[in-house]
Amino acid sequence: MTADVKSLISHLRTALGEHCLPGTKVCVALSGGMDSVVLLHALVQLRAQLPFRLTALHVNHGISPNAADWAGFCLKTCRSLDVPCDVATLPPVHATGGGLERAAREARYEVFARVDADVLCMAHHMNDRAETLLLNLFRGAGPQGLAAMPGTRFLNGKQLVRPFIDLPRSDLQAWANAQ
Repeated sequence: MTADVKSLISHLRTALGEHCLPGTKVCVALSGGMDSVVLLHALVQLRAQLPFRLTALHVNHGISPNAADWAGFCLKTCRSLDVPCDVATLPPVHATGGGLERAAREARYEVFARVDADVLCMAHHMNDRAETLLLNLFRGAGPQGLAAMPGTRFLNGKQLVRPFIDLPRSDLQAWANAQ
């Protein structure tokens, strides 16, 4: 492993900390995008060091004409890494007062809340946090909204962890390029 690879794995191990004890069931939210694929690969490498059980979950909203291809990519990637992967195919999401993106996010989190895991890992990074903060500012959010995206929180009895939340997307891209 190169220094960059070791560094990202070390960062991931530190970020997961007490949330990743032996026997812990860890599920990665896998969109199929670069960020979540990097997280999946890094968790696979960390799994070689720590005895946790790793699974993946892809949520297919069916919104994009490429949705089935993304689901197939996630299944194929997980199969190649020996990671069980479930695909949750949702009924059509309809835009409500908050728009289609918000409705899709709410539907996704309903699926995440039901996942059989102790820890749900999401690949949000520093750029996502900044974007959320700006959107919340424009929407006139109060103090809770301005806190943007926490690194950890509970979701229906499981720990939701965003281990990359304090890393810029460029670090994830550099790691992906090195791999």
